[in-house]
Amino acid sequence: MGTLTTRASVKELLGIKSSVTAYDAVIDTLVLAVDGLVEDYCDRHFADTTYTEYHDGESNQRKLLVRNYPLISVTSIHDDAGRTYGSDTLIASADYTFETGDDADGIVYLDLSLARGQRNVKIVYRAGYATIPKTLSRAADLVCASIYNRRKGAGRSNESLGNLSYSAAPEMWGDAVPILARFKRWA
Repeated sequence: MGTLTTRASVKELLGIKSSVTAYDAVIDTLVLAVDGLVEDYCDRHFADTTYTEYHDGESNQRKLLVRNYPLISVTSIHDDAGRTYGSDTLIASADYTFETGDDADGIVYLDLSLARGQRNVKIVYRAGYATIPKTLSRAADLVCASIYNRRKGAGRSNESLGNLSYSAAPEMWGDAVPILARFKRWA
């Protein structure tokens, strides 16, 4: 199933009794689709996962902004113009810090400057939520409900997922958009 919400939560919001199973397949499809839609809209992933990213180094750069957050841990950072990322280019963990916790912003602060180069900085880190925040789950519920309620409408941009046709436009998500703004990665 999806990581942001559940069938039970969406059914509760829609006022569908848990004993009514006629719409379960549609709701299950939406729950899975909404994970991707919300993550695409917010330009980040939310589940606790390990990531490997490559960044361009800039002169006098002393910060790295990772794509996914909140940061849980940093496994390694390499600064290597040759892009082999061997032990000789590993930045010691004592030479950087970062904030953890649900409100952490995904910035790694370096005590040294990175070299200028293309994809010369490799960072391996763990980020995401062990437990999805309730406000994010509720926003996913609202997106599911919005798509569910509009799935038979006409005169809009549609997408298909199996036998289900729905609008995935954020402007159609109503109350979810202001909530998702809190979780959106702003470039």
